[in-house]
Amino acid sequence: MEPEDLAGYSLRRRLGSGSAGTLWQVRDLATGRHAVLRRIPVPTIQREEQFRDELMVLRRINHPHITRVLEVRETATEWLVFSQYVVALSLTEILRRRGTMSPGEIVTLLSPLADALHYLHHCGLIHGHLTPPNILIDVEGRPLLTDATFHSLNLHPPTSPPPSHGADLLALSTVAAHAGGPATLFDPAVFTKTPAPRLASHLLTLTTPEPINLGDPDDAPPDPPTTTT
Repeated sequence: MEPEDLAGYSLRRRLGSGSAGTLWQVRDLATGRHAVLRRIPVPTIQREEQFRDELMVLRRINHPHITRVLEVRETATEWLVFSQYVVALSLTEILRRRGTMSPGEIVTLLSPLADALHYLHHCGLIHGHLTPPNILIDVEGRPLLTDATFHSLNLHPPTSPPPSHGADLLALSTVAAHAGGPATLFDPAVFTKTPAPRLASHLLTLTTPEPINLGDPDDAPPDPPTTTT
């Protein structure tokens, strides 16, 4: 990366890497605030014009449960996407700390995520990779979607199954299962047959919502030797 590509920011630390690029924590030199930088190599993008259009839409996204894209830069070799930095734990980290969640916590988790997915879909976007590492819980117990669209068609090999609205919603049932939700309560049909505009409110009727307990860091097992995003 050329120095001018990071004009206005300083690199702090590498956060991880995966099929959708390399993640870094950076600091805005003007404000002192932290941000997340995703570096996406141009060769990994299948349809660059569509990818550019989707990023422009993503920059206009304003939803309380979706991390914001702050700035996008394009170079000859890679895209630089600067996003909101949130003091939070991933769902993976929380489950590693404390094991399963109660059904009440799970509906508190899933309802705002269902609303966020419906908002993304209404804007013409697909998340494409809704998994526990891509779900953050901030210090107030607020769930947030991150990595929206970065695992869309444009970053998949042409042979991969295309992401879809239905696959996004079905992924919520998988998240519920990871969190320990009983299949009788969080049946996949709940997510695929409930009309998308009503799914968020319907989930809150399954059981009494409860605040999400982030867990005690002292209860967590040792971190694995490597982490990817």
